[in-house]
Amino acid sequence: MRSWFGRTIFSRIFIFNVVSVLICTIILGSVQVTMLTRYIYRQSEEALEKNAISIVSLIQNNISMDSLKGILNGFSRSTNSHIMIVNDKGNVLVNTIESGYMKSNPAFISNEHIKDVMTGKKISTVGTMGNVFTETMFTLQVPVVGMAKRVVGAVLISIPIPQRQRMQNELLRITAISALFVIVISFMLSYVLAKLFSIPIMDIRNSAKEFTKGKFDVRVGKRATESNISEIKELANTFNNMAYELEKVDEVRNTFIKFICIACY
Repeated sequence: MRSWFGRTIFSRIFIFNVVSVLICTIILGSVQVTMLTRYIYRQSEEALEKNAISIVSLIQNNISMDSLKGILNGFSRSTNSHIMIVNDKGNVLVNTIESGYMKSNPAFISNEHIKDVMTGKKISTVGTMGNVFTETMFTLQVPVVGMAKRVVGAVLISIPIPQRQRMQNELLRITAISALFVIVISFMLSYVLAKLFSIPIMDIRNSAKEFTKGKFDVRVGKRATESNISEIKELANTFNNMAYELEKVDEVRNTFIKFICIACY
């Protein structure tokens, strides 16, 4: 403990408080980032799911293909996403190629990438879907259920991973700024608290040093005797009472010695 927190009361209180705040800030910051990142990802997935369900409703209402393409292209541009609609064979029926996330307009999506959604399950994947995309994408796949509750296709909405990463980086930046603010405030408060303890004790120490040199008229000042910390206040007043009593004893001793000297002469 001596090597970590120093040897003085000031250094021990100051360093201990600072280290404690740093540890708590790191722990709480990590938990906060983890929870908020999960929340952001969950919210983005829920937003994609709502959009996918809306697209599924348009398909089930037998909207014309041309109208559907126009709606999805506009939606893709406004949300910075890529949308595909495939049938149960993997054939691409609608593809918002204008999003810029594909080099070409694929006519077919391999079964290995859509086999799970064709079982009627909503799934999410991360990847390029066999190099269909030019970069890693987060893709939400929602089945399209037709007559007799049979899966006839799927809606695939994709957003780039960097977009999700930017949200996380922004969250980390905000958390780091908040943590820095907390650390600066803790430094200031720790310094004040350490001084509040150490200064009165240093006054008592200095008075004690003078007292050991025979200066029995030395007293501890008001910073210690009127301290807000009861233990320090009590210690300072005890020292002053002791010094007062010893000063009287010393005066009696000096008077007695003078008396003896006068009597001898």
